Amino acid sequence: MPGGSQKRSEGLTETLIREVWEETGYGVENYRNVRCYDVLVEEKETDRVVHHIFVLYTIDVIKQNDKLPKLGQEINDSSGPIWVAIKDLTEENTSPLVTKVIAELNQELNKTFFDVKRYENWLIKGDSNKKI
Repeated sequence: MPGGSQKRSEGLTETLIREVWEETGYGVENYRNVRCYDVLVEEKETDRVVHHIFVLYTIDVIKQNDKLPKLGQEINDSSGPIWVAIKDLTEENTSPLVTKVIAELNQELNKTFFDVKRYENWLIKGDSNKKI
């Protein structure tokens, strides 16, 4: 799921379009169904907590590039798009933000769905030494 931080003086939809393009090489043709969630991710064995506030859109994309764009001095933290079936995503192989989207797609919309979700002792997948 493409995403990232806003740049200075950049609007939410400008960030959406830029991040999708930078991380996938796709353009955003249409966006709709905006929603906002938050999660708290607590780092294992520390007092550090990262509060993620994220805005999601349902989008239609169009292929623009076969390669990821070069970003100048920035580092592209994406190794390219990989299409994964939703049924294959779990808390063990994805991020806290994606698990929230999965719950939404599975229509697990109970009375606490919009409350902040807390993840304790979360490890960033793919790097067992790096914690959030």
